[in-house]
Amino acid sequence: MAAGIGISRLRLDDDLRALLRDSDAEFKLIDEVADRFGAPDRDCIVRVESRGGDLFDDRSLAGLRRLCAALREVPGAVDVRSILDVRRQGVAGAILPVIPRTDAPLDEETRAAARHRAAAHPLVTGHLLSGDFRSTLVLVRLDEAASGSAGLASTVHAIENVVAAAGGGDADLNLELTGLPTLRHQATQALRRDMLVFNSLGLGLAFLLSATAARSLRSTVVACVPPFVGAVWAMGVLGLCGVPVNILTSVVPSLALVVGTCDSIHFIEDMRRSRRRGADEVTASAGAIRRIGSACGLTSLVTAIGFASLAAARIEAVRIFGIAAAVGAVASFLAVTLLTPLLASSGFCRGLHLGGSWRPAGRFAGRLTAFSLRHARPIVACGCVATVALALVGSRIDADNRIADALPRGAAASLALERVDREFGGASGIDVVVRCVTPQVSQMGV
Repeated sequence: MAAGIGISRLRLDDDLRALLRDSDAEFKLIDEVADRFGAPDRDCIVRVESRGGDLFDDRSLAGLRRLCAALREVPGAVDVRSILDVRRQGVAGAILPVIPRTDAPLDEETRAAARHRAAAHPLVTGHLLSGDFRSTLVLVRLDEAASGSAGLASTVHAIENVVAAAGGGDADLNLELTGLPTLRHQATQALRRDMLVFNSLGLGLAFLLSATAARSLRSTVVACVPPFVGAVWAMGVLGLCGVPVNILTSVVPSLALVVGTCDSIHFIEDMRRSRRRGADEVTASAGAIRRIGSACGLTSLVTAIGFASLAAARIEAVRIFGIAAAVGAVASFLAVTLLTPLLASSGFCRGLHLGGSWRPAGRFAGRLTAFSLRHARPIVACGCVATVALALVGSRIDADNRIADALPRGAAASLALERVDREFGGASGIDVVVRCVTPQVSQMGV
């Protein structure tokens, strides 16, 4: 029941910066800037590409104006910025738009002048306009409520509908939607789908492995149920502790299944040997706990300590994953130790219903052991050479941590972001904080 309550409290972490966040002063400054000026992940980006190859033709400019007008009507959008909003200094100091604001078609000379002004403007070319005048960016700033986890899905869907309507049919523009809000939304959907697929796949593989090793339906049930319960316990503990599910902690159920399945098969094999010697079900279960439980317990403890050591990492997501994985290893061991002997000694497995051991596996293990003992020195020498060689290769690996690594592959927003990176040098900026330090003026008598 407690695990069920915890699972009901689980929430997905859609912060793409979680894999980069640490305890340094830089991230504290980012949080301070977000509190004062708004979070930096509130801008949706619409990549606009002219199908004719020139964004400054009449149809492309008209379509761009209609797109910006439609985006301003989206609930939750507080600001829409594009090359249509950039100003320049005109004659006699007047501030004029780079592209004339008019719904009427522009003549060839006016469009050529606008193209020249845009190419010379320091805030346009390379920032909002590609060098070949084929693509531009439209930035849609969302308010706090629309960019939050609760209202993000509906806001992104509304913008997607506008983009689909403006770029569909015989429109002269190809439109793509990206930006951190869109990426967060698609990453959350992909994470939810991946958790369902991979955990189901892990459970299926654990069932097949257990069926292969157990070689009977009842032994398979005894081998699969405790690890599954351990995975549920692990996720329940995370929910009770308020730990969000992100790209790293989503593998905790699969980890608990793997560890638990190995332990449960060890228990079943020991109980089979006891039953073949004539022991009853209760005695076989008690003996398995005494002989196998200590070994599996030490293994799980070492595994948990290894993962828990990640709690000393500077990256917050890595620390959370280490603690969650340690919890998963302990929960899996407890579930297997408590439930496997209980199920095996119940009426469900009375008699010889635990099945027989798989003889080919035993023969293969024996031959492998004999081969290792006969060729001990060559195996040790090859292992040392391989260790040194791989260590040298591994020393050349460069550490790299990018938000793009956490994005779902093949998603529309991810592909659009790659094109934005290629044409505009990236969508993320750098915040420069300028603080005004007022000097203290001492008042002294003359």
